[in-house]
Amino acid sequence: MFEGRNISYRRGFFSLFSNLSFVLEAGQSLAIKGVNGSGKSTFLRLLAGLIRPAPHTLFWQGKAVTPHTLPSFQHNLLYVGHKLCLSPEALVKDQSRLWQDLYKIPEKMIEEALEIWGLSLFRNKKIA
Repeated sequence: MFEGRNISYRRGFFSLFSNLSFVLEAGQSLAIKGVNGSGKSTFLRLLAGLIRPAPHTLFWQGKAVTPHTLPSFQHNLLYVGHKLCLSPEALVKDQSRLWQDLYKIPEKMIEEALEIWGLSLFRNKKIA
């Protein structure tokens, strides 16, 4: 289970979002909608732990995500943002191997992700 409680984020004096809460059980998804600049990407980066969440706002398997538990929490997720630093000349399999090695992701997990995203047929194709 992944849970967020009263999540808020400010940039200076401007509040991007406030008091957002959700509970996701295994197999469920969360849709995030909003206009450009409304904080969707910031919210996702916060959920992934790329931006430090406020204490007692994120919970994984019933336990608070803290600086101490963040690495084990992040080991259970895959964040795919819109700025992936992809090399257009690289093959899909080479780029995925780079991320696999960098984050110590099991090859089976990479293969499953490629299947889920419909990219398995493009393993030997250039990204561009």
